[in-house]
Amino acid sequence: MSYILQYIKRYWHIIVVTIIGIPMFFVYAWFAQATSGSSFSAYISEALPDNSANYFVQEVVKLPGGLEKFNSPDETLNYFFTLRLAQDKPLYYQEPLEGLGNNLIRSRSVNVVGNQVVPGSFYGMYFIYGNLASIFGSSIITYLTPFFAVVGVIFFYLLITLIFNRHIALITSLLAYTFPGWVYFAARSMYHNVLFVSLLIVGLYLLAKLLLKPKDNVLKSQQKVDLSWIKKIKNYFLYSLAGSLVGLSLITRTSEIGWVAVLVVLIFIFNIKRINWFGLLFFITFLVITFIPVFALNYEIYNSPLSVSYRPDITGEVEQLIRRPGLLYELFISPFGFSIETISTNARYFLFDFFKHTSIFALVGFVLWIILSLFKSRNISGVLGIKNRPRQWAYFIFFLVISVLLLVYYGSWEISDRIDEGTVSMGTSFIRYWLPIYFGMLPFIGLLIYSFISLIRKWVWTRPVIVLLLLLLIAIPGMQLVFMDTDESLIQIRDNIRITQAKSLQIGKLVPKDAVVVLGFKQADKIFFPEHKRIINELVVPYDYESVAKVSKYTELLYYHFVEPDVASIISRRQFEPYDLKIVDGQRVYGREWLYKIVPISE
Repeated sequence: MSYILQYIKRYWHIIVVTIIGIPMFFVYAWFAQATSGSSFSAYISEALPDNSANYFVQEVVKLPGGLEKFNSPDETLNYFFTLRLAQDKPLYYQEPLEGLGNNLIRSRSVNVVGNQVVPGSFYGMYFIYGNLASIFGSSIITYLTPFFAVVGVIFFYLLITLIFNRHIALITSLLAYTFPGWVYFAARSMYHNVLFVSLLIVGLYLLAKLLLKPKDNVLKSQQKVDLSWIKKIKNYFLYSLAGSLVGLSLITRTSEIGWVAVLVVLIFIFNIKRINWFGLLFFITFLVITFIPVFALNYEIYNSPLSVSYRPDITGEVEQLIRRPGLLYELFISPFGFSIETISTNARYFLFDFFKHTSIFALVGFVLWIILSLFKSRNISGVLGIKNRPRQWAYFIFFLVISVLLLVYYGSWEISDRIDEGTVSMGTSFIRYWLPIYFGMLPFIGLLIYSFISLIRKWVWTRPVIVLLLLLLIAIPGMQLVFMDTDESLIQIRDNIRITQAKSLQIGKLVPKDAVVVLGFKQADKIFFPEHKRIINELVVPYDYESVAKVSKYTELLYYHFVEPDVASIISRRQFEPYDLKIVDGQRVYGREWLYKIVPISE
């Protein structure tokens, strides 16, 4: 019993972080449960706003389950291809009409190669989640990101303990659990940003743990240290595991390879005297091994192992890419151009204004760290958590470098994720792209809070209470953003998804399996896909309409839009009749949305 008490007393920080991870998992997983097919029937009568929805209510009660819908094409396709891999199906499917249809018969976020519809995103999530789902069942897929989100925060705590102290690391991990961007994208579980960050954190922690061991435990060429083979094998295993995890993070978001490579190289440079060179070889070897499935799939789909799934125009061998330095710069440094004005605007808005409740504390904490790090008195700086100055300055340099690289990489992009391009909300891409920057800020807030409570000498018992109040002060505004304050907050998206599920049920009864549906607005693809894959989400140039006319000779054509029949007839005259097609026979599907037929004028 005394041993257990001693263990708890010594490791209570990590115990607290781990225990808090349990309820946080359920917070993150709530959204997946609330939007699953199994929870659909319990809410659908409230989710549908008009009286005509009674039909849906009767049908949904009979729903056998499994109608998974998502709010973005990326999430939809990530789930679709992950499920295919879990079911031992190839990561593509055949569409025989693609040749006639000018490669238009597909959802967003996919590519077309010949008659194959293939992923338009990174493969890592498919491999990781798909293989886990093949073992534990496909029902776990949407709950894996919440799980990895908890794991990522636990290892983030462990990583920060190597740089600051356990108290600062504990406060930092609690901030990470409740950071709004982390909560939001852990809940939107089929985005791969949280998985990427979590895997990277675990890999970096293992690497830092190996490199920051006490000197007498480090193999050096100039020292004769008697290490057992067990310890050597353990070190090599940890190097291999660190390389594998960093590699898995990179195949999850390969676009991040530029700044991650810079970070890893800097870590090795800063610890060059501590490197176990055989361990480094294992690290690199296993990192490369994780890319083998990616190379194999690229070769199977594109006939080139170095193809980029989200850039199907890029194929070739290593020497061809090396001869195109502009392309390498575009892929790994600045794919969206370079604009100081745009970068500064996005940085100000998304790194300060949008999360002002976090950024103000982080800025004050950073200034405090600068001041304290200049103190020579060990008593003052030690009490306030500034004990290992070289590691903290190294952390600051790493944080600064990756922040600059991420700002350059994404900051010049004028992102418009929504139909109303001027509106910004929690679902904005910058928030998920810049999660590493947000996490990098948090230790400075932890330092600020710990420094403040360290000044309390008399009523020491009030320290945890003050910490809790300060955490709530920071977390509550963020949770309002996550769950309620914007039209892309989780509660609103939950309601939208349930309505989408209802529409999908009705579409399943109205649309023949072999029909091709032309969508009047591209966001409608989440209603149809993947239950109905034959959709065309955009017609732009005359050749697109000519291709639709060719397809009409082989299968039934339908048109889905939110326009009334009188407006549909105008669209028919202007856009389709010049190609011997017309829109006819409209029927209301749901609310303002209608389903029409597209037929040759001669009929």
